[in-house]
Amino acid sequence: MSANTRQPRTRKPRAAEPPPRIRKVFVIAYDGELNPATRLRILQYIPGLQEAGWEVETAYVVQGKLADPVALVREIREGIAAADVVFVQRVLAGWLNRLLERSGRPVVFDMDDALHYIRQSQMAAAETPSGARDHLTIAFRKLTRGGKYFSSRKRHLDRMLKLARVVIVGNRWLRDELGGSAAEMRVLPTAVPADATPMKEHGDHSPVRIGWIGVRSNLFHLGLLENVFARLAAEFGDRVLLTVVSSEEYISPNIRTEFIRWSLEEESRIVSTFDIGIMPLQDDLFSRGKCSFKAILCMSHGVPVVISPVGMNIDLVENAFDGYLADNAEEWFQALSRLIADSGLRSAMGRRAYEKIGKSYSSRYVLGNLLEILSRLA
Repeated sequence: MSANTRQPRTRKPRAAEPPPRIRKVFVIAYDGELNPATRLRILQYIPGLQEAGWEVETAYVVQGKLADPVALVREIREGIAAADVVFVQRVLAGWLNRLLERSGRPVVFDMDDALHYIRQSQMAAAETPSGARDHLTIAFRKLTRGGKYFSSRKRHLDRMLKLARVVIVGNRWLRDELGGSAAEMRVLPTAVPADATPMKEHGDHSPVRIGWIGVRSNLFHLGLLENVFARLAAEFGDRVLLTVVSSEEYISPNIRTEFIRWSLEEESRIVSTFDIGIMPLQDDLFSRGKCSFKAILCMSHGVPVVISPVGMNIDLVENAFDGYLADNAEEWFQALSRLIADSGLRSAMGRRAYEKIGKSYSSRYVLGNLLEILSRLA
C-alpha cells in the first residue's frame, strides 16, 4: 500500500444530547387573580413564561392572615427548594425572608406600591396629631421604624431588598426612593395586553360618561373632586354622568352617579363605555408610589384621561396631548369641560393615548424583560 494512501476514518456515533433541563420559577403572591397586583404584575405572564420553556408553580398568601400557617410554610419551603428562581410579588414577612435566606435561591422581588409607608387613612394623624394616642403612635413609629410615616412592613422590605438579586418596581419614583438598597433594580410598569384591546370609537351622545375604576379603599379620592362635580353638573346637567366601578358604591351629592360592581370578566367591556377616565390622587408619600394603572387601563382602550400630577402620572401623560394633568379644581373643571363638550378632542386624545400604551406599557414589552431577568438568574 502506498505511503500516501489514507485509511478511511471510522466515525464514532455521536451521543444523543440530553434534552434541555426545564427551568422552574416559584411564584409567591397575594390572594390570587382577583388581587390586582398579583394578576397584573405576574399571573398574566405565566402563559408566556411557559411558552418560553419555564415551569411555573404558584403559592398564595391570604392578605392579613394565614388560614393554615404550618401547611402554607411547608408548601412554600418545598416550592423554594425545587425552584431555580423565586419570584415574590409584594409579600413581606419575617418568616418568608428567613426561608429565602436559608435557601440560597436567587430571588426576584416585585412591588408596585410604596409598601414602606403608611396608608392615606393614617397620613392625616401623622401630619397633624390631635391627641395623646396620635402622639404615642408617632413616637412608636420613630423608635421602631425610623420615621413617623413608615409602615410595619418597612423592616421586612429593608431585609428583602438586601436578599433579592433583582428588585422590580413599577415606576421611577420607587426606583429613586429605594434603589440604593438593592443589588439591581429594574423599572417595569404595570402593563396591559394592549394588542388584544380594541380602541374606542368616540361620538356625540348623551350622557358623556366620566369613569373611575378601583378598589374601595381608594374611593375617598373621588371626594377631592366634589366641588368640580358640582360645577360640571351646573354646566352640563344630565349630559354628564359619573360612572364608578368598584366593589362598593360611591354616591356623589353633586353629580348624577352610576355604580357598576367590578368583575374581572366585565372589566374591559365596562372601561370601553367610558368617554373620559379620571384618576384624582391625594399628594402624599403613598400616592407617589402608585403605578397609574387606572389611567393606563383607560388609555389602553382609547379613553382620554384627566389625572392628578402625582408620582408616575407625571411620566405617563403628556399634558394636553394624550390626556390632561390637573393640579387644582380649576384645571380639573377646564379639562373635563373641554372633553365633555368636544367628541373630536376625545377621539384625537384617545388615539394618541392608545398608541402610547401599545408602545411602552404593553404586557408584551414587560414579558420580554421578565424573561431576560429570570434566564440570567437561572
